[in-house]
Amino acid sequence: MPASKAKQAEVALRRSKAIRMRLSGADYETIATDLGYASRGAACTDISRALKTWREQEQQDAEELVQVESLRLEHLQAALWPAALAGEIKAVEASLKIMDRRARLLGLDRPGKVAVEGVPGGAPIALAGPMGEAERLAELQAVVAQIAPDAGALADIDPVDLEGDQ
Repeated sequence: MPASKAKQAEVALRRSKAIRMRLSGADYETIATDLGYASRGAACTDISRALKTWREQEQQDAEELVQVESLRLEHLQAALWPAALAGEIKAVEASLKIMDRRARLLGLDRPGKVAVEGVPGGAPIALAGPMGEAERLAELQAVVAQIAPDAGALADIDPVDLEGDQ
């Protein structure tokens, strides 16, 4: 049976306080003691769940915003399209700008190759398709390992840690 509205409000208030305490530097033991959690682990779990829920909601909101912006661009392009097809230069230019904006919004303009300057041979490195930050970092780490095996700073970054930051 779902919790009552009063219990849900109580839990939400406690989570809010716990997050504020954690942001201000309190450790989980202090949060647990001050807010009545059964243990420091329970406080940690509750804060982690709340932050995960918040991140998921932010991701959904961002995806919805991308959809709304994409629809706006489609409507603008549809309004200009007949004039662009008729050869009106301003309509063609505006349509191209809309198409460019849509490609950037949807991540369609990712570089296929990047050149690394100062590398013997200077061959471009392929970075194919959309990638997450961890995948991009892993690929760049491999390149750094090939061209500068003694460069430790980039090689020491764990790509898995980056996935949680997105």
